[in-house]
Amino acid sequence: MRRKLLIVGLLALLVLAAALLLPTVVHEDPAPPESVAEPARRTSRGGGTGSTPSRPRKPRAKACLTPDSAAADGGGELGAARVGAGLSRAQLDAAFRPHLDYLNGCRPDDGEDHSGHVTFEIQVGCNGLIAGLEVADDSLYEPAMIECLRDRLTYVGFPAHDRAEGVLFEYPLIFHR
Repeated sequence: MRRKLLIVGLLALLVLAAALLLPTVVHEDPAPPESVAEPARRTSRGGGTGSTPSRPRKPRAKACLTPDSAAADGGGELGAARVGAGLSRAQLDAAFRPHLDYLNGCRPDDGEDHSGHVTFEIQVGCNGLIAGLEVADDSLYEPAMIECLRDRLTYVGFPAHDRAEGVLFEYPLIFHR
């Protein structure tokens, strides 16, 4: 029992350490922060004169899941539509997490301030692939950076889910100085 508690405690410390060392591009709720901190400059930025982080592989389509019945008894009303659960916030965050450094590579490495946010409206098909990707809000006003982000977001793969029409959500990316 003590060994399990020790292992859980060590894992919690590792998660805390990883959270403190997140890259400069982070996913946050839509309201951008009022003050911007100055983190250490990275040398592995693409889109500028620096080197590009290694390109991940394009995700592969997965088999769509079937939705659970709308009613607990399996019946529901006659003709009632069956609605799936889609994707949870935790699943979305887990899909984006390994790609944050790659997305950060879209910032030009020219010494200028490229702080701001861009919110993408993303539709993920039941096969786990992005089916639609639009800019919903943008304070960067840098078309080349936005186009780079749009391209790199297609490398994010999601779990298969059970909504045939896909899952639609907004995902803001905030770039600190």
